Amino acid sequence: MNDVETWQKLDRNIDIPWTDGCYKMSEDEENLTLIYFSAKGRQIKIVFDDTVYAFRETIESAVWKTLHYLRDNYEPLFYENEWLYEVKNSQYLKWLEEESGGLYTRDMVRHFAFYTQQEIIEVLSSSPPKIMIEDAPTKTESK
Repeated sequence: MNDVETWQKLDRNIDIPWTDGCYKMSEDEENLTLIYFSAKGRQIKIVFDDTVYAFRETIESAVWKTLHYLRDNYEPLFYENEWLYEVKNSQYLKWLEEESGGLYTRDMVRHFAFYTQQEIIEVLSSSPPKIMIEDAPTKTESK
């Protein structure tokens, strides 16, 4: 197995930059959901409705090693111009495989990473998320 970590941009058709809004994350028995609210009145809903093995949220200043790896191995602004990635052969996948005693392998689990202006959210799931773009609810609609 190739052990080199590779990052692939997942979706280039979403014209809502991560730098102009905020997000919330919620989890229930069936889904892990990230909703990004754009300052321009749109929202991106990212729903993992299949098995989520693990997820983590890390502030950007705590992942300098990863950011430097991306800058050194991809184009200079690789992680600034896009927001959704799939990471192959990641250390996070390796960690899950080791921690589970080989029950969950890198062949059956996928690593997805979302970059916001301040945080990196990473999800280990059996399948990619569903992504929906819609108008954000107004304050009266959300009550």
